[in-house]
Amino acid sequence: MTRYFDSLSRWSLGLTMLVPAIMVPFVLADSFSLPKALLLQLMVVCVAIAWLGKTVVAGHFTIEKIGIHPAMILFAAVLIVTTFMSVSSPVSLFGNYLRHEGLITWLAYIIVFLAAATHVAKAEIEKWLKVGLAVALPISIYALIQFLGWDFMPLSAEADPGRVFSTLGNPVYLGAYLVLVLPLALSLALTVKSRLRYLYVAVLILGAMALIFTYTRAAWIGTAVSLAVIVFVHARELNRRNLVLVFSVVSIVVVMTTMLFLVKPEKAGVYSRIAASFNLSAGSVGERLGFWRTSLSVVRERPLFGWGLETFGDVSWPHRPDDVNGRPPRADRPHNQFLYMASSLGLIGLTAYLWLLAVIFRRIWRGVRENEDAGDRYLATGIFAAGLGYIVQEQFSFSQVETAPLFWLLMGLGVVLSKPTPVFKKYDFRTRPAASVIGTAVLSVGLVILALTNLSFFAADYHYKKYLTGQEGETALSRAVAINPYQNTYRHALGKHLFELGRMSSDNTILVKAANELEKALLVNSLDKVVSANLAATYAILAESDGSYVSKAIGAYRRVLRIDPMYTAGHRSLAILSINSGQNKQALIHLKKWLSAEPENGEALYYKGVIFDNQDRKALAIEYYRRAAKVNTPFAKEAAAHLELLRGRH
Repeated sequence: MTRYFDSLSRWSLGLTMLVPAIMVPFVLADSFSLPKALLLQLMVVCVAIAWLGKTVVAGHFTIEKIGIHPAMILFAAVLIVTTFMSVSSPVSLFGNYLRHEGLITWLAYIIVFLAAATHVAKAEIEKWLKVGLAVALPISIYALIQFLGWDFMPLSAEADPGRVFSTLGNPVYLGAYLVLVLPLALSLALTVKSRLRYLYVAVLILGAMALIFTYTRAAWIGTAVSLAVIVFVHARELNRRNLVLVFSVVSIVVVMTTMLFLVKPEKAGVYSRIAASFNLSAGSVGERLGFWRTSLSVVRERPLFGWGLETFGDVSWPHRPDDVNGRPPRADRPHNQFLYMASSLGLIGLTAYLWLLAVIFRRIWRGVRENEDAGDRYLATGIFAAGLGYIVQEQFSFSQVETAPLFWLLMGLGVVLSKPTPVFKKYDFRTRPAASVIGTAVLSVGLVILALTNLSFFAADYHYKKYLTGQEGETALSRAVAINPYQNTYRHALGKHLFELGRMSSDNTILVKAANELEKALLVNSLDKVVSANLAATYAILAESDGSYVSKAIGAYRRVLRIDPMYTAGHRSLAILSINSGQNKQALIHLKKWLSAEPENGEALYYKGVIFDNQDRKALAIEYYRRAAKVNTPFAKEAAAHLELLRGRH
């Protein structure tokens, strides 16, 4: 019986190789990330069921001593503790929409690593890598098809048509995936003498071309580092046959890439992409430097345990530069994995993460240096190089559910290659039947809940897709919210839908429903700026016909400004609400902040003139009316009229 559970465990773990290829177009709103996250978590459920079944049948369980458990346990403990301490625990538990890298996913990564390191035999590793590279081949081919413009998937509004993303949904993610794949393909191509060598060479050629067409510089750097490691380690072992192979692959890649650039000259931008890397004040490089500065400020405010997973985008607003023109655009990641860990888990979490990585890489490096079998040594080198390249590219990018499972699987396989004779510790629980029954029951219930939760998330996104495609309206959104109440994207969409209906029909009843939905969304994530701003706008419209909502509107806008003190639309709305309610002092405070961000905003200048006019401060009123009249806005005529009237009286 235990043999069947072992097979279930290995087959389930093998699904990790398929994660990057999984997408569900035309059915889910999130066609790329969500299916991969759900497959990963369901796969972990199957691994846990196999382990539980084997343990129950055998009456005991064993833990293989791989020397990594202390670091792994500490990191897992920090993940759990920081999720409970998070500024938004539901977000840190389940992850943000389109990311899905909350606590559940990170624990799944750890389980993948642990299962690979302890349940895969050394003799099976090459077979596993063979499957992974077989999956990489169609992914690379699809990327080249996209480059030629033959794609069945509709491009999103944010997508860059000049960059390929294949089944991963984002050029950055595809680049990260290829950083893991290409070193493995090279290591196997240099050692295998069977016909499978053609598969590995094909992956090398097509994968390298796809990597170029992603225009992802972080992935280029990571791949260069990984290939340099392989050359450094095996420089003395490369024979003439291998050198010819490498030269041939490079030549073919150069020739075929050039030919495709001739076919699609509008997409040829390698040199401009490289040149842009040296412009530190503009473009994506300048943005990343801004993200890094912001993240350091975020870490300083909560240095020990951080803010929680997936919260960086919400907590970083107050830490961005006061100069609006110099502020980097909003990002939910600082585009540096170590800084992300520091901001999310604190310096304690970053230390635990670095310790775990250091222990893993040290263990794999031991396999590179001490493995007596040449084939295993090449495989260990390929895995070490792939992992190191991946970590390097993450320092200009971030972890993502599309590629991280494969990284952690490879790290587990690398540990297997470096293991001496396995040492096990046996735990016999037959002497404690009550504890074993309770433990089995708790774990079983947890696995069932996780499986049902994943299925419900799939169903919720299906209904959200029906809303986005116009098949259904409010009904589809209500179903999505009912099925998955912790995903703010759905509830926010419902609130915004009701807001538009209420605004267009001037129906306050519908607007009140919209406000209620937005308030519920803030219970899940109180720092969501977009939801807070839409709630404030809803109350502001209600306040136009019902004075009892004025205080709610003011309070809602103040909440937005606590999230982002430089939100000029918030200062504008508060200034107008304050003027209408006779609070001129408060209005001047918000107008001052508004004008500090936009010094020549005609509307702000006009309202400041109105306040000074009401206060009978004629000189200041004339000054601001004059400045407002010079700015080409709808308020210019009113400012000019007030100016003429004041001068006539003066």
